[in-house]
Amino acid sequence: MADQKEEAIRQLIQYGETTTIEIKAAVPRHTEMAERMYGMANAQGGVIIIGVEDASHSIIGVPDERMAMTMDTILRAGRNNIKPPLVLDPPEPEVYTLDGKRVVVVTVPQSMGPVYQAGGVFWVRCEHTQFPSTS
Repeated sequence: MADQKEEAIRQLIQYGETTTIEIKAAVPRHTEMAERMYGMANAQGGVIIIGVEDASHSIIGVPDERMAMTMDTILRAGRNNIKPPLVLDPPEPEVYTLDGKRVVVVTVPQSMGPVYQAGGVFWVRCEHTQFPSTS
């Protein structure tokens, strides 16, 4: 099963960024991570893959010494920066080894109820276009 999931992640990396796929070399600050997560949740959900160079789609991995901080930033963004708190699916980011390097995969479910926001700002989806709104 892990091999199938790893192959699916490789395919997402090859496709590159879309409205439902975001690729990051390293985890951004928790406020920026929250923005990406609630934007995806308010639209159609998506996947954030950390440890991949966005321009070249090269797998660079998350270094061992940054793994705990990466996981903490993701979880803090969802629990502390987003209102109401966003629960991922699965609830913890997943770690996969691709080409001997570890990548972190965050699966953001689509909101079926609340509109998620952070700092009084939220993203909504309108006719296939996302735009920022303030509350």
